[in-house]
Amino acid sequence: MLARITKLEELEDALKELQARRDELFNADLHTVPHDLESILAAYHLLRAGDVAGASRRAMGGFDKHRKVVELRAELQLRILSAALEAPAQPGENPSSFMLRLASEAQRRKEWRRLAQILEAPQRFPSAFHTVDQADRFAVRSFLAGRNLDEAEVWPAAVETYIRTLKTGSVFVPVDEIKQRLAAIRAAHPDDYQRGSDQASAPPPENP
Repeated sequence: MLARITKLEELEDALKELQARRDELFNADLHTVPHDLESILAAYHLLRAGDVAGASRRAMGGFDKHRKVVELRAELQLRILSAALEAPAQPGENPSSFMLRLASEAQRRKEWRRLAQILEAPQRFPSAFHTVDQADRFAVRSFLAGRNLDEAEVWPAAVETYIRTLKTGSVFVPVDEIKQRLAAIRAAHPDDYQRGSDQASAPPPENP
């Protein structure tokens, strides 16, 4: 019966049948399946009503002891991310591959604020929490902070932030762009560059 469910739109009717035959169908290992499907269906209804944040919260957790439950929750998670980021998923994508594609596209187009929005989606929508590395989110935000400081002509802080951004090792950090900005600051403001470089090399302060 579970195998007949191929998409979220089929879940409601299938769940009614499963609930009617709960005792007959599920042994001790699978008795949580109806509960999990109920939570997925409730989240799906919220999503259809336009409550993306509510759907994400409702979709969290679950025992997920059956492969079909895992598949349906992943489909729900993908739809939540698609709605949150206003971007359609492609056939065969899962939540992680969807996020990686969007992030890579934003990086290629040098849309850094869009990239930050994509990488921060798991923080805003908890059910998607493990789709991206938190370190990448920090690195992109650090780069944006460095660019703001650069535009504000706060050269030492900009240099320090750029260097610390490079040290994150994130694949989403625009290394060439940071390299160019550091070279320009060093040429035009050597003393400010040196102060920022020294601050970036200093060990972080110890917690009191």
